[in-house]
Amino acid sequence: MSDFTIKRIDYDNFLPSLKLAEDVFMEFEAKEYPKEGTESFRAFLYCEETEKRFLCKNLIVWGAFDGNRQIATFAIRDENHISLAFVDKDYHRKGVATSLWKEALSHIMQNERVNEITVNSSPYGFPFYKKIGFKETAEEQLSDGIRYIPIKYIIERQ
Repeated sequence: MSDFTIKRIDYDNFLPSLKLAEDVFMEFEAKEYPKEGTESFRAFLYCEETEKRFLCKNLIVWGAFDGNRQIATFAIRDENHISLAFVDKDYHRKGVATSLWKEALSHIMQNERVNEITVNSSPYGFPFYKKIGFKETAEEQLSDGIRYIPIKYIIERQ
């Protein structure tokens, strides 16, 4: 496992976090999508609504860092929906995504009203989510050129 730190992303690191997500998407997922899908993904990343959500704290973003280099980004919107989860290729299968998931889950668990976490997982990311306990809620779908599998994680409170 590599040494890395996790921290909440501030405004200065917001755009670099989105760029990291775009770069990883383009390398690992875009080839499986029609042109419309890559355009939709980029539009989502860089739209005014995404920035507004971040500024209003309705989009919470964490980053994993190896020294000063950001190696991953993970975001939650609307208190319980994972909207971004991307890890630099050099850090795949080194515990980075799992550590970010645990950080996000800890944050979400502070809200007693939330009892499930949702994500529209890419086919590429689906095995990771399945491994950490997410379950399919519907078959793979296609919307605006984006392929995804709706899944959810049930929070079990003691």
